[in-house]
Amino acid sequence: MRIATSLSGDLSVDELALAMLYLGDGSKTGSAVRLGSMNPDIIKFFIWALKRLYDIEEQRLSCRLHLIEAVRDREKQLIQWWMERLDLPYDNFRRASYDTRSQVIRVTDDYHGVCVVTYSDIYLLQRILGLSKTYIQLRACRSPERKIRPA
Repeated sequence: MRIATSLSGDLSVDELALAMLYLGDGSKTGSAVRLGSMNPDIIKFFIWALKRLYDIEEQRLSCRLHLIEAVRDREKQLIQWWMERLDLPYDNFRRASYDTRSQVIRVTDDYHGVCVVTYSDIYLLQRILGLSKTYIQLRACRSPERKIRPA
């Protein structure tokens, strides 16, 4: 199997990538597009794709960190860490939420919690979910194709 070394700059490729990411990891309830991850690259791609594909208003993006109780005193530093990686201003961040069930007392320096990004727009949610559903239905309902053999 050949691995693509470059991807098309076609917007439809980016939109399909966003739809598949969202189908796997996004929230499918409510009236907002919402995705959380502990990986800043995934969140950065999510924000980038929303901006590029749908020309969203950045100030309407809402970020909330989900943290464990043991880092309550580091909330501002953790928000700062995410702000730098996502290139978003402090105004986009809400107060963190804490998992009080966690029994963890010490955390490593690479702990930054989970960042959940929300953009309230029911039509955008329907578009993204509709695209992923349509793509999967088209592919799943196709007749079996010849498999690609490794090069």
